[in-house]
Amino acid sequence: RMELFLILVTVLRRFRLVWPEDAGEPDFKLTFGGTQSVKPYRLTVQLRTPGDTCKSVY
Repeated sequence: RMELFLILVTVLRRFRLVWPEDAGEPDFKLTFGGTQSVKPYRLTVQLRTPGDTCKSVY
């Protein structure tokens, strides 16, 4: 668990996950099957530059 946490934190520190502007609003409806899961969606991954800060989303 600790290793997975460290990998996730490293990825989030080095990259920014951006919702594409042309993608519209995300659809949070669940897909039912063997398990419940969300529908697939697109994200853009951008490398953070030095001095980038995380912006809070409210």
